[in-house]
Amino acid sequence: MAFAAFKALPKLEYECPEEGTEWDDKILKLPRRQTGIVKLIKQLTEFNSPGWWQASVDELNACAVHGSAGELTDDEKQRWRDGDVVINLEGNHEIRLALLDDPCYQTGYAGANAFLLYRKDGKVVVSQVLNGYYSRVDNSVGNRFRQTERPADH
Repeated sequence: MAFAAFKALPKLEYECPEEGTEWDDKILKLPRRQTGIVKLIKQLTEFNSPGWWQASVDELNACAVHGSAGELTDDEKQRWRDGDVVINLEGNHEIRLALLDDPCYQTGYAGANAFLLYRKDGKVVVSQVLNGYYSRVDNSVGNRFRQTERPADH
């Protein structure tokens, strides 16, 4: 089911400043970055396909590692087992956490932005919960989501 439902998460896109450094907090306030985040949130609200929400996040993350829908290669399976892949999506059938890279801020430390996606009645509401988060630890952001039964009509 995930193969048919797979849709790559959008990327935050904006022009990086020519001056300064990637760890300068001024980047977080750039108007072009703010515009990019607004565009990204709009794209995330379009993740309203019932199939995408019914697919497990593990399956969707595996598709993201592979780069498309399809079976993981032996190398990809080994990287997954070793914890050598970045997990960008967590959650369940009604709420998901998407951790998306920032192209200009703290790129050497997995600079990222996190968004909560909440789906109800076929509509997706998106809230940014982390802005410019970074860490030396891979997969350092996570949340435990309570697993509930999927309603039959979703």
